[in-house]
Amino acid sequence: MQKKPIKTQTGTSLIEIMLTISIFIILGALTLNIFKSTVEAQKSAIAGQNTQENLRYLFEIMSKEIRSAIIMNKDCNGASDKEIYFTTGTGVNGHLFFKNKEGQCVEYYLNNNKLEIKRDADVLPVTPNDIEITKLDFVVTDNVNNPSPPRTIQSRVTIKIETEAVNAGSHSQPTVMQTTVSSRHYE
Repeated sequence: MQKKPIKTQTGTSLIEIMLTISIFIILGALTLNIFKSTVEAQKSAIAGQNTQENLRYLFEIMSKEIRSAIIMNKDCNGASDKEIYFTTGTGVNGHLFFKNKEGQCVEYYLNNNKLEIKRDADVLPVTPNDIEITKLDFVVTDNVNNPSPPRTIQSRVTIKIETEAVNAGSHSQPTVMQTTVSSRHYE
């Protein structure tokens, strides 16, 4: 009896090719999804970092001027006698009034989700275009109406700002920062 030679298969079948292509498509889709999520998270983190840097700069500008405020003596927008700081409204409508060391009446307020500084008649927008302020609140602590001459509380302003990055993507988180600035004016 003669032995028949065994044929070895040298090619690949259509089913094997389709299975391999399917596995590569699934792996590619998973990799693309992970990459997309990583890019979104990085974009959100960079936007949050930029927002915090802008807020630190904003607080620095405001703190310097607020710290050196002088007594208004009814000179600025409804202030009472011997008052250093005066506020109206809360939340989005918060306004802070004071007189700076140059004798100018200063007002901090929101206009279209942007912080503006008004010195006498000049208006200066302060916030950059990539952030929006959703809430601005000023709390003044002062005992200006204390009948005894020496004040027992140093005048101070607490500033609370809530912001959102404009182009931060879908994972953007609001940023809330707060600081308290005391007056250097002593009686």
